[in-house]
Amino acid sequence: MIKYFIIYLAIVNLLDGYITYWGIKNSWIGEVNPIMEAFIQASPLVFLMYKIGLSLLLCGLLLKLKQLKSVFIRWLLIVASVVYSLILCLHGYWVMHLLTN
Repeated sequence: MIKYFIIYLAIVNLLDGYITYWGIKNSWIGEVNPIMEAFIQASPLVFLMYKIGLSLLLCGLLLKLKQLKSVFIRWLLIVASVVYSLILCLHGYWVMHLLTN
C-alpha cells in the first residue's frame, strides 16, 4: 500500500511542477509556496530540477520499502497525497477556466 502512495506522489509532483511552470511562464498563475517561488525566481530550470530530484528521491524510497513500516510515515504519505490532490484540483480549476474563456 505504501508503494502506491510513493508512486502517486512522485508522479503528481512532476505533474504539479510542469503545470506550475506552464502557468507561471504564461503569466496565468503565481507560486504561493515561498520556497518554490524562490526556486522559480532563481531560475525556472532550478525549480524543475528540484521537482525532478524530489520525485527521484521518492522513487528511491521504493528501494527501502521493506524498511518503511512506520505508522507515522504511512500517515505522512497519506496526508501528502491528499494535499497534492487538492493542489491538482486547483490546477485543474484554473486550466479549465483558461480553456473555457
